Amino acid sequence: MSQQAIKPEEDILTLASNAMSEYATYVILNRAIPDVRDGLKPVHRRILYGLQQLGLYANKPHKKSARVVGEIVGKYHPHGTQSVYDAMVTLAQPFGMRVPLIDGQGNFGSISGDGAAAMRYTECRMSESSALLLENLNKNAVDMLPNFDGEEVEPRVLPAAFPVAAINGTLGIGYGYASTIAPHNPLEVLDAAIYLAATKHPKIEKLQTIIQGPDFPNGGEVVIDSENLVNDLTTGQSKFIYQADVKYHEGKEPFVEICSVPYQVSSNKLIEKIAEVLEKAKAFNVTDIHDESQSDLDISIKIRFRKGTKLDVMQKAVALLYQRTPLRTSISPNNLVICKGKPVNLGLIQYLKEFNQFRLETLKRVWTFDYQKLKDRLHILEGLIKMINIIDEVIEFSRHKADSKQMIIDWLMNDHHFSEKQANAIVAIQIYQLNKANVDAYINESNDVMAKMEELYDKIYNEESATKALIADLKQTKKVFANQTRRTKIISPEVLDAKVEEVSVVDTIAEKDLKVVVKKGLKAFSIGARAYENQIDSYKDDDIVTILDAKTTQYVFLVTKSGGAVVRLVNDLENLPLIGQPDAFNTQIKDLQSSDEFVGAFVTDDAQRFVMLSAYGFAKVINPSKALPNVNTKSYQKRLHSMSSLKVEGDSILTGQMIPVNELANYELHYELYDPSKDKAKAKVIDCAAIAKRNDGAGGSGTRLMNTKDGQLIIQNVEFKLKSSEI
Repeated sequence: MSQQAIKPEEDILTLASNAMSEYATYVILNRAIPDVRDGLKPVHRRILYGLQQLGLYANKPHKKSARVVGEIVGKYHPHGTQSVYDAMVTLAQPFGMRVPLIDGQGNFGSISGDGAAAMRYTECRMSESSALLLENLNKNAVDMLPNFDGEEVEPRVLPAAFPVAAINGTLGIGYGYASTIAPHNPLEVLDAAIYLAATKHPKIEKLQTIIQGPDFPNGGEVVIDSENLVNDLTTGQSKFIYQADVKYHEGKEPFVEICSVPYQVSSNKLIEKIAEVLEKAKAFNVTDIHDESQSDLDISIKIRFRKGTKLDVMQKAVALLYQRTPLRTSISPNNLVICKGKPVNLGLIQYLKEFNQFRLETLKRVWTFDYQKLKDRLHILEGLIKMINIIDEVIEFSRHKADSKQMIIDWLMNDHHFSEKQANAIVAIQIYQLNKANVDAYINESNDVMAKMEELYDKIYNEESATKALIADLKQTKKVFANQTRRTKIISPEVLDAKVEEVSVVDTIAEKDLKVVVKKGLKAFSIGARAYENQIDSYKDDDIVTILDAKTTQYVFLVTKSGGAVVRLVNDLENLPLIGQPDAFNTQIKDLQSSDEFVGAFVTDDAQRFVMLSAYGFAKVINPSKALPNVNTKSYQKRLHSMSSLKVEGDSILTGQMIPVNELANYELHYELYDPSKDKAKAKVIDCAAIAKRNDGAGGSGTRLMNTKDGQLIIQNVEFKLKSSEI
């Protein structure tokens, strides 16, 4: 073996890589991604072709789905009966398809998330729309290929009369590729195709007025701005905000009615999520959620509120649902299709141009087929008309000289130069057909055939005539969708901004007065004000650090001696009796050491300030709203937030107290400064007017009010007092 030979392990890697690449290509091209020409994936194409081969047109009786699936799996798509049936079910669901391609009878699933019945219980046939995709298949409209075992043939693509993928949308995932095409209105898409066919230099501004944006089967509202609409038209990659349509009903029994379920969302799961969110949002007074929908496309989910609930409260509840449930979502189209044998992202404009080109090619093949049929018929008619001139001779030869039909045929061909086809047509004529009326009919038919041939020839070889015929074909198709008006409302970003209302956690909480009890051991909980009054007199432990008046809608800061703070919504604190012992917060926050201690607490009240004093004499006047971290996500609960940087090593927070901001200047700070070396304590007073104008946030260490010689002197017996009114 040569030294340059590939090592065995390299050979295996190469083989595996090539095999994987081939398989990925097969999946992308033959299973997962729709073809730009007919807009279908192979399984959907084979289902429709199988239905046609069984003669299951829209005007024929339904047939058992199991029979149809067996036909498709056995002849065209050997990938498992369930996968084929699942694909068939999808084509029949009006809440998933803008234009359903299968007319199903029986349980084909529902928007509430119910699965379809087994294939032995359901029946199906083609829809009126799907017939347009297979029309003229018998006229050589597209190439036919051998099936997987070579015993049958199947179309490479269907001769689609409308662009399916742009109208119905699609979801497809292959190796390294994903296709997400949003559904659009059939009339808008066909109008755009007509405009592109008729205009050599189409204008994007005009197309924006034709295709207004996605049109989902379920209705709802879609936010359309110029940038994303242009991207949808030009690049096929865009992003749209999509939300359910909601109506408000005021009166004695107020309720909100959800009139649509967003695309690809189960109504049951939506209701479950709505119930979960509103169960925690006590402030909105929701009494009941009930699904009163009449059908998959006639949705009515009613959220009932307590009697007397105002419109603004209902609007806030809906705003919360838009934020936290699939009631509002976004869809990011990625128009990936197979074009000329490769996966390509196409904007709707290029997609429709490719479709128009394909449709024109299929029409030309059909015209060519019809032209050849007419040509063959004209050839026969010419023979019949020519025969009229020698009719007596033909009759004489047939009566007296011919011993067989073949002898007459040979005589006509050899002696009178008829073709074999003409001769066969002549001998097939019965005597009664030689009357004058029939002879005139041959001449008239011949003239009609020549006129039709001339028209077809013009369409086949004259591009201008072909384009006109394509436009006429698209307009004819459009008539089938005449009742397909837009279902999804278009709203502008400005309208959405006016509707959007940010709802915080606090907005969802029913306001209630509580006491917050802060205990040693890094513990805190809430207790009802009345329960506290009933229990405090008999409470004997000395583990309470501080007690605050608070509301369920406020945030509480539990300040530690290290200068940090645990922040919690008061409503989220455990509600316990006074003897309660909740879990210590250091079990929830890794940055909080068990050796730390709570030395004070305050709540979010703009009328209050938390005056905080450190052991080394630094004071901070904390404005609660400036200290509040980002509470829009729950990650703030996992962190210890800084209230003071304690820039002098060894310093710690000594105490803190909430004082009304408009009274702070009337307070004095009373304390003793103890000198351990002399074992003496000196009483001190500081006028809080010196710090009354401070408005500190979480950062910094504050201002130094007293000199403790970096801890050599000890501050003790600290107390904030109102100044005496005595002179």
